[in-house]
Amino acid sequence: MKLTIIFIFIVISACESDNHDKHKSSLTEGNIIDSGKYEFAKTDDKTSILHPERIKKLGLDITWSVRLQNKRKIRKFHLLNESVIIETEDNQIHSLNRENGQYKWMIQINEKLDFAPYMYLAEDGKKMLFLIARNHLYCIDTTVTYAGREIGRILWVRNLDHTASTAPHANDFDVIIGSENNFVMSYNYKRVGQVLNDTQLDRPNHYTWHRSLPDRITSAPTSNRDPNNPVTMVGCHDGRIYGFNFSTGKTMWKFPSNTSVGGEFKADLLHHSDKAYAPNMNHTLYILDGSSGREDGKITLQSPLSKTPWVLGDVKYKVIKDGSKVEITQNDLDIFIQADGDYINKDGHFYRIIIENIVVRKIIDPNTLSQLQLDPDEENDTVDDARKRYFRRWVAKISWQLEGKYDLLFRTKNFVFLKKENKIVKVNRITGQIIYKHELGETAITIYPDSTSDYLKSRLFVATDRDIYAIGLKK
Repeated sequence: MKLTIIFIFIVISACESDNHDKHKSSLTEGNIIDSGKYEFAKTDDKTSILHPERIKKLGLDITWSVRLQNKRKIRKFHLLNESVIIETEDNQIHSLNRENGQYKWMIQINEKLDFAPYMYLAEDGKKMLFLIARNHLYCIDTTVTYAGREIGRILWVRNLDHTASTAPHANDFDVIIGSENNFVMSYNYKRVGQVLNDTQLDRPNHYTWHRSLPDRITSAPTSNRDPNNPVTMVGCHDGRIYGFNFSTGKTMWKFPSNTSVGGEFKADLLHHSDKAYAPNMNHTLYILDGSSGREDGKITLQSPLSKTPWVLGDVKYKVIKDGSKVEITQNDLDIFIQADGDYINKDGHFYRIIIENIVVRKIIDPNTLSQLQLDPDEENDTVDDARKRYFRRWVAKISWQLEGKYDLLFRTKNFVFLKKENKIVKVNRITGQIIYKHELGETAITIYPDSTSDYLKSRLFVATDRDIYAIGLKK
């Protein structure tokens, strides 16, 4: 199907190159839509969501659209911070501005990506992109600009010492990866770059640290951003989550501390605000303190949880009196999660979960172990929990549920847009009532959500084999 896009400009810029392992970085021609003059890509398929008549009826609008040049085809694309990262079938990596579709840079790699890329915004303003392709780890600096425009420069590429089993994760100094032989590996990416620049190819491993887990790693590393207690955490097949000091690799905690929860943490953990959200195959979503690993809340659903939740918004509160009470000042937190199907619930359910309240539990005497008061109604309550004088527990509640398998596209203040099979579904955010269901059409498309806490910037991104569209609410 032929698509036409208007207002296309060609931008040709130069980029630094890097010869490590014969991987090169360059910025070549890219197509950019003129900001503020976007028009629909034309299509004869009137059933497609991309057709002007259809998208208008859905109350949506195309914010921007970009077509790859030279008939290149899109393999996958990823939404990372302010960028849209595109992987093409010929192993090129393109970067677009997420807000307006402006073309930023392109690099050529030699292999298909093994996992989703990871972008880290460092405290010093550096923007580092990490890729793993055929067990090669790429470190790409996207901080450098040329003629006022961001470029991507490969700093180094190295073959990993162990076969990677997870996507990469990073902090200000280190990139962390899980491996197939149960290792969590942390590399100092600045040191690795120095060694490569010195051409010491018989280099040692240059781990910052590495730790062995008792079983295979089931979720990619994630971390908090607490400067006083930086923790990276991973899920393990033994039914626990392990928290390591990001800088030293020291084991800070494991959840639960003494025994398994009876199921596997199969999905990637999600760190949002100061909480870690951990779905488990035992049907339970655990809400953990991101620094201590303390269980701050949980909710049990009808079937196993093998997918990472979507968490939007936040819960904020202030402590009043002596700390024995809290007052909630903001609560627009939405937790959306898809539960698997099983022999009872064949198609599973899609849930909206909210935080109904924050309960404060008081401890008799935090200094005398024999007088510590545990909560008899909480099965997993431990002495470690009780050492806190006031323990704030989040009370989670199901707001509504839909039967079947859904993906979240984006939310607004009043509505949630979902995808079910080949349909886009609009749902009342508060009640769960379905407003409409519309076929996406015969055009083969891939949809990615752009769900943020900012209602006005919530959009969805749609890709055909060559084109990418950013779609939002009609103004």
